[in-house]
Amino acid sequence: MCRTGSQWSNLSSEYLYWQIVYYYFDKWKKSGVLEQVMLKLVRKERIYQGHNYAPSVGAIDSQSVKKSAFVSIETGIDGGKHINGRKRHLAVDSLGLPIAIYIVMYLFCRGTFHHNQKL
Repeated sequence: MCRTGSQWSNLSSEYLYWQIVYYYFDKWKKSGVLEQVMLKLVRKERIYQGHNYAPSVGAIDSQSVKKSAFVSIETGIDGGKHINGRKRHLAVDSLGLPIAIYIVMYLFCRGTFHHNQKL
């Protein structure tokens, strides 16, 4: 996985068939299970570190990510930086734990940029 990015077809054979793993990943992503797991893990870690389970402060940042040669998914061009890829936005709490993750593909259409959510 580290060598090739995250191509499902290159998943280690210890996980059976990559199609089965992808099926459950896609199902859990669409149903919100992955978000719920992340939220519960973040809350448990905050309590473990002696903080309230809900963050009171957060920081937001974004980054343009270049498209890899192995990636065939939809991407766009960040016009400000001229990067072909996607833009990811991340909100973290005061401990650096994720609050929200938002990934967009930029589409250039008739002189204006539009973005499309891709979680």
